[in-house]
Amino acid sequence: MTPIANSRTRALFGRQFFFNVNSQVQAPLLLVLRHYSSSNGEQLDADNVNEPRKSSNKSKTAKSMARLINSKPWSTELESSLFSLSPSISKTTFFQVLRFIASPSKAFEFFNWASRNGFTHDSRSYFMMLEILGRNGNLNIARNFLFSIERRSNGSVKIEDRFCNTLLRSYGNAGLFNEAIKLFSLMKSSGVSPSVITFNSLLLILLKRGRTNMAHSVFDEMCGTYGVTPDTYTFNILIRGFCKNSMVDEGFRFFKEMSRFNCEPDVVTYNTLVDGLCRAGKVRIAHNVVKGMVKKMKDLSPDVVTYTTLVRGYCMKQEIDEALVVFEEMVSRGLKPNDITYNTLIKGLCEVQKFDKIKEILGGAVGGRGFVPDTCTYNTLMNSQCDAGNFDEALKMFKKMKELKVQPDSATYSVLIRNLCQRGDFERAEQLFDELSDDDILLRDDGCTPLVAAYNPIFDFLCKNGKTSKAERVFRQLMKKGTQDPPSYKTLILGHCKEGTFEAGYKLLLYMLRRDYVPDFETYVLLINGFLQKGEPILAYKTLERMLKSSYLPKTSVFHSILSELLKHDFARESASFVVLMIDRKIRQNINLSTHTMRLLFGSGLRNKAFQIVELLYDNGYVVDMEELIGFICQNGKLLDAQKMLSFCLEKGHTVDINVCNVVIEGLCKMKRPLEAFGLYYKLVEKSNHQQLSCLEGLRTALEAGGRSEEAKFVSKRMPDERQLADLLYMDHGTLALVHCFTAQQQNQLSSTQCLSTEPVHMVSFISTQALPTYFSTLERSFMLLILGTNLSPRSSLALVYISLLCDASSIQFSLYQTIFFLNLLKMSKTIGNGASKHHATLTGRAPTPGKATILATGKAFPSQLVPQECLVEGYMRDTKCDDASIKEKLERLCKSTTVKTRYTVMSKEILEKYPELATEGSPTIKQRLEIANPAVVEMALKASIACINEWGGSVKDITHVVYVSSSEIRLPGGDLYLASQLGLRNDVGRVMLYFLGCYGGVTGLRVAKDIAENNPGSRILLTTSETTILGFRPPNKARPYDLVGAALFGDGAAAVIIGADPVIGKESPFMELSYAVQQFLPGTQNVIDGRLSEEGINFKLGRDLPQKIEDNIEEFCRKLMSKAGLTEFNDLFWAVHPGGPAILNRLESNLKLNTEKLECSRRALINYGNVSSNTIVYVLEYMKEELKRGGGEEWGLALAFGPGITFEGILLRSL
Repeated sequence: MTPIANSRTRALFGRQFFFNVNSQVQAPLLLVLRHYSSSNGEQLDADNVNEPRKSSNKSKTAKSMARLINSKPWSTELESSLFSLSPSISKTTFFQVLRFIASPSKAFEFFNWASRNGFTHDSRSYFMMLEILGRNGNLNIARNFLFSIERRSNGSVKIEDRFCNTLLRSYGNAGLFNEAIKLFSLMKSSGVSPSVITFNSLLLILLKRGRTNMAHSVFDEMCGTYGVTPDTYTFNILIRGFCKNSMVDEGFRFFKEMSRFNCEPDVVTYNTLVDGLCRAGKVRIAHNVVKGMVKKMKDLSPDVVTYTTLVRGYCMKQEIDEALVVFEEMVSRGLKPNDITYNTLIKGLCEVQKFDKIKEILGGAVGGRGFVPDTCTYNTLMNSQCDAGNFDEALKMFKKMKELKVQPDSATYSVLIRNLCQRGDFERAEQLFDELSDDDILLRDDGCTPLVAAYNPIFDFLCKNGKTSKAERVFRQLMKKGTQDPPSYKTLILGHCKEGTFEAGYKLLLYMLRRDYVPDFETYVLLINGFLQKGEPILAYKTLERMLKSSYLPKTSVFHSILSELLKHDFARESASFVVLMIDRKIRQNINLSTHTMRLLFGSGLRNKAFQIVELLYDNGYVVDMEELIGFICQNGKLLDAQKMLSFCLEKGHTVDINVCNVVIEGLCKMKRPLEAFGLYYKLVEKSNHQQLSCLEGLRTALEAGGRSEEAKFVSKRMPDERQLADLLYMDHGTLALVHCFTAQQQNQLSSTQCLSTEPVHMVSFISTQALPTYFSTLERSFMLLILGTNLSPRSSLALVYISLLCDASSIQFSLYQTIFFLNLLKMSKTIGNGASKHHATLTGRAPTPGKATILATGKAFPSQLVPQECLVEGYMRDTKCDDASIKEKLERLCKSTTVKTRYTVMSKEILEKYPELATEGSPTIKQRLEIANPAVVEMALKASIACINEWGGSVKDITHVVYVSSSEIRLPGGDLYLASQLGLRNDVGRVMLYFLGCYGGVTGLRVAKDIAENNPGSRILLTTSETTILGFRPPNKARPYDLVGAALFGDGAAAVIIGADPVIGKESPFMELSYAVQQFLPGTQNVIDGRLSEEGINFKLGRDLPQKIEDNIEEFCRKLMSKAGLTEFNDLFWAVHPGGPAILNRLESNLKLNTEKLECSRRALINYGNVSSNTIVYVLEYMKEELKRGGGEEWGLALAFGPGITFEGILLRSL
């Protein structure tokens, strides 16, 4: 057998096998195993000892140098010692030392040291160093080293394709798919022509990751653009890759193309093809290929791998007699079965319970030689004992395995650890886990490739019990072996978050992203919140940036929290960048945070950046608290910046407070900057906003003193006379005026005269400096009366106080700080929402309407299987055994177009193993589907209900009614009864079952619950919706294109809502009122959404005109609901729309001309959960609840859903 064949043998078959062993044959099997006493092991060891040792020509100098390097840290002293050993190092010594050095980093130090000491590197030494770095995972260093070769060698060594090839292979082994692609692109752009080895390496990486389309493109580029002729190894890679990706027909196509390139298939080619056919269940065709190989190829014969593959194929189909025939045929052709052959046959025999035959194999009666059980055999037997519930026997077998010197591998430990976790014996599981970790068993080159998922239960236990670092050590060992599992990343990251080691969690997130896996929404949010709690806003910022690149958009409050922490820690530049990011992402700004950002920028001396940001804010419709900001600027003596800021506001058409302008103009005049003061004044004149300025006398004086007579005349012409000056003190007609009158003669007996009049009162108050203390005392009392007892505007109120103080030339003016203080004090009560001024503010939540139903709490639940969208295509094609390239390409396009990122599903590997007929076209499987769906639906509904009741805070005994919605369950009694029983509800609880309504069922449930709540005072209704796609799961068929839409769009989950009228104050927290509900169907559309229940499950069909039908009728339907609140503008509402798909949301947004953010909650639900049928509207409402919690949002909104009929369900909502 060729070396390649040998390696393929282990790769194809060196895996743990699972089978059930009847307890009656346990003892005989163990007796047979015990036959292999320690003497056999000693004989094997003796054989190894007697092997002739290979002679070594390594020089003593090289060994001494390497020993020195390995034992000491690198230092100048070490370099001196090396120099004394070899002042002039030869090429032979150099290469010998490099091979003996254990650490890649020290090897690199030695490489550089040799250069500094006169050693001239050639292409061989550069290549060797590159291989050492790449092989040991130092990939960033290796990449930098590769592109520094020409500089290091002064151009004498050029980058060759073999240099790139070795790094490509290293990237592939490390699972860094994207890095490999980048290197290939850099290689081409650098003028390095890829060779056949380059293309082979890249094709291997692409097909290993399932990138079949890209592999096609690379192959075409190889043959067309570069004219590189593929070799047999190229086709072996292509055939194996496409067969592994369930595209056997495509593998056959490449097999036929070999002759076009004069490539002869070898035994590996045939073995690869046979393996692909067997995996696709086409074992008899595979057998015929082997027979044809024997007939056609005289110089090529099937080998042990060929026959072992056939044996495995027949065993997988449980055609054990055919497997035994193939086995005997192999023996008759003079081929000796190897351990993998025997283990494969043992697995098949166990599955059909032919245990006597297993005894014969273990006893040496089958195959013509005694079979020595190996690690795989023991793994198989231990797993069978575990499956049979005989775990103690499995542990005995594990002990015997060690006694016989059979090395356990990762599969051995995973079998035992997983079963211990399932039994709840985590203490013993952790002991085995420690043994696995401490002995570095996962890093051994022997044994099967470890499966990360097998260790997830112990990872979960350790991470929940403060031992995440222990779990991560093993996980990193698994990563070094090139195995990956996205759920494991999440488990560890969440473990770090729980323990407060967020930086470690962030590093794992980066590893995950580098390996082209997308963390889910929850992982990102937990990390961000953790960094914010620890006061690490920069890391929170970086995490958010990566979250956005993963196409997740967190809640607006997350953005605000990060910005708040950045400001708190005085990160001025980062805060400015973050504001830009928020604006780019259409995230609503908070006026207080925006103002704080501007203050920090000005305070940090970043005035140019400050003006850029404020202009960006105003250009996008946002504002800052200009009075506060200018007050801050003035307080820091930056009146020129204040003048520029006010000028900016005037240019943009925004109103400015005239009193602030007074302060700035006066300040500039005192600074002897009258021209700047005049510039601001001139802009006020242009805007006709100068009439109430009280600083004009000072401005004119300053201009005259500065020799600017023309400007002074301009000001004089527009100065008010005495009567006009007095008018500044009074209000408009019809205003209740409060004027405080003081006389200079009454310095010691100051009085306040309250003048009540509906006509303007003309009076100017004078006060001397001697009366100032008494004046302020009186002012303090009267000023508060002014605010509380009248309806004067704050601007007029301030003018009254301000003018009163200015009228006497010798009086003391208000300081800038007092002015700004009063201004802000008066405006505080006028700021709501995001800080923008309104006519009035609601300082408390809106009161519920008596008798109207309200939503009191929500909850949700999902099955354990999380499916990232990028993994769906390969998994679906594999699980349904579909190898049609056109179907796969169509599904890939659909998965991208749905915008879905993650979904949950009840379907699992275990279910498909138990019910393989679910993936078989035409199988009558409704019974099996309901066996799975019925309990799963209730289980999810139970979890969602518990979460909802916990949020509500009430007792289950207070629930008076249950509304149960599902399109995934069929049985009598229905799931409503099972749910009520498992929750412990009263036996007189009112139950309503709503079956097979489809996507609008959630809104229908809300409508029904609303009616119950409003007609049964004091009632509390639990609404549950629960859905799974099990009923509709089936292999793809070109005659049913909607199957692919369902596979790309739908998910599983449950939701729950507590609904009641007249919430109990202090105990219940309503957030939404169900004001008015309407249901409507569109005549003649009953076939647009069509669902039929059959023996194969449920078959759905969607008409292509569905989005158009909705678009044509939705506006009228919405206006019917809006009219109940007297609303006409769609953008005056908030929108909770069932996200049936992106096309429906896009049509709705376009047709109703909705602002982009209006459907944000619906899009987020679709991205994170997919279309979960009736549940999805509750997920949308939960996102909406978070948005509305921040206040300042719209009072009225609509909840909409669409389903079979075509039926429209809508509810007019009122935010509380």
